[in-house]
Formats: sequence, structure tokens, C-alpha cells
Amino acid sequence: ALIKNKNAFAEYRRLLKTTGRLVANYIRDFSVEAVMINYAVLSIAIATIMLVFRVPMNGIIFGSIISILGCASFGLHIRNTYPIWIGCAIAIAIKLIMQGNLAIIDNKLIFNFTVGEHCSLIVAFIFATGLAPICGKYGFLYGLVGGMIHMIFTPLVLPLQGGFDLYNNGFSAGFEGALLVVCAEKVFNREKKYARKSKNM
Repeated sequence: ALIKNKNAFAEYRRLLKTTGRLVANYIRDFSVEAVMINYAVLSIAIATIMLVFRVPMNGIIFGSIISILGCASFGLHIRNTYPIWIGCAIAIAIKLIMQGNLAIIDNKLIFNFTVGEHCSLIVAFIFATGLAPICGKYGFLYGLVGGMIHMIFTPLVLPLQGGFDLYNNGFSAGFEGALLVVCAEKVFNREKKYARKSKNM
């Protein structure tokens, strides 16, 4: 990206000011090089999270990561994603504490986390980025709360549709997005002034 376009980082900084609301075509609005940097930053972020928490890769987790990275050119960037992931991490930590799988012993964080048992939690964590435009438009707090709600709501939605919905995280994110937008616009009248709208909006 830097070899082909010396202004790639400047374009990437402008990209970070977008809300991520569709249609957010970053290749059209910025450049391929800015999107390459965005892809790299998101890749490093998710890889770091997986390494820090010692999450071994399997097919569904790797596929989920590749799926969200594909949206690096279509509305997803680190600024509208990290608050959601923080919210998800808080919700996962609370769940593990309640199950007795997370504790602090002798000033050391000890957790018992098996991927087979909690694979659906990790996938929900990854796909919670479906709420990124909400976070991008309304701010950090809405991303944080959205991430927490997603981790609580996604397992509860499955019985509602009998397991027939393949894209359960997207199905859940639709409900959560509707709730957060109503709260932001009708209850709290929240609007993010610095967020740059994508073209043709």
C-alpha cells in the first residue's frame, strides 16, 4: 500500500472518520491502498486478541474472521469495531466468572476456557461487528452496550426460530441495531457530529 500510494495513511485516517453506514464503498471513496491498510489493521487486531487469549483456530473461527475482514472495504474499521469487542469481552468475562471459569488467584488471572465448549461465544464475538455502523454513528458507549447485548441476546434468539436461521448473529444484530437506534435517536437524541458520511448517502 505504501509503495503504491504515499498518501495511503492520510486516506486511511479519513476512512476512520466514516460511520461505516451502507453504502460505504471504501475502494470508491478512498483507494485500494487505504483499504489494504484497513485490512491489515483489522487482521492484526483480531489475530492479537486470539493469541492473547490462546484461542486455537478451527474451521468456523477462521472462516468467521475471514468473513468480517472481507468487510474492511465495506464499512468496517478499527474505530467502529473496538468498542463493540470491549463490550463483548466484558459480557464473556461476566459469564465465565458466573460459571467459575475465570478468577484472580495470587494476583494472576486464571481462566478455564475450552474452544469446543465456548466456540459459539467466540463466533458471536467476531460477528458482533455487524453493529459497527451503530457504534460509528452514535459513539463508543453505544458500541460498548451493543457488544454486551449481542453476547447476551444471540444465544437466546436461537430457540425463537428453531435453529433454521443460518446467520444467527446477523439475525440478532438486526434486533439489537433497531433497539440501539431507537434509543439513540428518539430517547437520547444522540448524533455524532464528526462522523463523515459516505458518498451517495
